[in-house]
Amino acid sequence: MEMSVRLIRRAGRCVHKSLIFCSLFLYVVVGKTLMLLAPHTMETLLKSRFEMTGAHVPKFQYEDWGPTVFTFKFLWSVLQIMWLRLEDEAFLGKTAPNTPVVDLNGELHHIWDYLRGPRPLVLNIRELHLTPVLLQLSEFNKLVQDFSSVADFLITLLDRVTQKMDGL
Repeated sequence: MEMSVRLIRRAGRCVHKSLIFCSLFLYVVVGKTLMLLAPHTMETLLKSRFEMTGAHVPKFQYEDWGPTVFTFKFLWSVLQIMWLRLEDEAFLGKTAPNTPVVDLNGELHHIWDYLRGPRPLVLNIRELHLTPVLLQLSEFNKLVQDFSSVADFLITLLDRVTQKMDGL
């Protein structure tokens, strides 16, 4: 009985990974096609979407990131992140998953290791290879200075090395 439950879960994860791959592959193919057919329209659309997220950093221009959005390198990067902890689920009012993280010294920890009593833990999850991470660290440091008396902060940088250590 227990063996069949594991097989069903494993099959479910495989189907889920396949659906994620197919949807992202379609996203990249359609996006790349639209970039070739209507580059100015796509540039305007991507710029407006980027500005709507509130992530606009003056030193980080469209030319830095726009051409990489619909590439297969982008697809692979997003797939790795989405597949990394596919089984983790977080729901309002429920316990958060204890996701593994690797510190800068290469030591394995878990998110819960950084909890201290009833204080909230603010997670800042970023991809290491993206330029805005470096530009936004000073903004995050100001947030830490302003609220460190009532909350703890953890920056998690997603890196291909870290992802491979976590099973990919």
